[in-house]
Amino acid sequence: MRAEYSGFAWEHMGPRCGRQRVEYAILSAKGRRLIYRDFSQAQLDEQYNNLARIPDHEAYVARWAADSERYRSHANCRLDIAYGDHPRQRLDLFFPGDSLSLRSAPIHAFVHGGYWYAQAKENFSYVADGLTDSGIIVAVIEYALCPEVLISEIVRQVRSAMSWLWFNAGTFGGDPQCLSASGHSAGAHLVAMSLATDWPTFDQRLPINIVTSGVTIGGVFDLEPIRLSFLNETLGLDRITERRESPMQNLPSDQVSLVVMVGSEESSEFIRQSNDFASACIGKGIDTKLMVIPDHHHISVMDEFRGPNGEITAAIKQQVERRQNAE
Repeated sequence: MRAEYSGFAWEHMGPRCGRQRVEYAILSAKGRRLIYRDFSQAQLDEQYNNLARIPDHEAYVARWAADSERYRSHANCRLDIAYGDHPRQRLDLFFPGDSLSLRSAPIHAFVHGGYWYAQAKENFSYVADGLTDSGIIVAVIEYALCPEVLISEIVRQVRSAMSWLWFNAGTFGGDPQCLSASGHSAGAHLVAMSLATDWPTFDQRLPINIVTSGVTIGGVFDLEPIRLSFLNETLGLDRITERRESPMQNLPSDQVSLVVMVGSEESSEFIRQSNDFASACIGKGIDTKLMVIPDHHHISVMDEFRGPNGEITAAIKQQVERRQNAE
């Protein structure tokens, strides 16, 4: 069948050329013009437009912010620690009990979502509450946002945050040999890319693995549909960057353990992304568990960070315990 062109996607053409609107699609057997897999442009955009899919999303974000402010008001914490030169290269540390008595406590890093262009660490302090109660130091990481920077730079910044935690663990009572990470949505992508890092190449002082386990929550692991969607007007992905920064093209080390979580009420594309990533990791021999969380959509799944028995909190604690028992 002859290819027919329809719709558009934003392509980043390089530093000298900027972006241009590139039109392309194929005509399906049913006469629908397809931009990606079985999706038209409008259908693909709908799959990744979580704000439109979840009309009460603002209420969730407001609750995250209020709960986080409340937690910070009584938490044992150190806020706004710089791990790089950009004003948003900051992280918050939350400690169990009296931090002065900590010796080699496990460290967990959380990376927030927001499609690489939104959100701030202050809305996610609450994720530490159920973990610090179990003796875990929690770092909540912030990073620069698109379109000020590109996704490649955000990946580099999050890797820098992980290396900062590893190098400085001894100064705040943490164990650099027990560093784990989790992330939601775009943050899950950034955690997956951190798990795939060749750390000695990133910094020759680092060992092969510094992040020993990860939990991804509603993640994006294949950036091709993101490049073809409405989101790319802000993100500026080109084909080369899409492949270089896609976890599906850069699987984690087979020395890490991984839990891939997704809500049962997510869009079919988000469920496919997690299914495909988990299957690829299992195929590589990576210790991987896929968890579909019942009755949760892309935003409500973050409620599973609440309390010590939430699904996300429990998965992180189990990974930490396994690591400690293996040492």
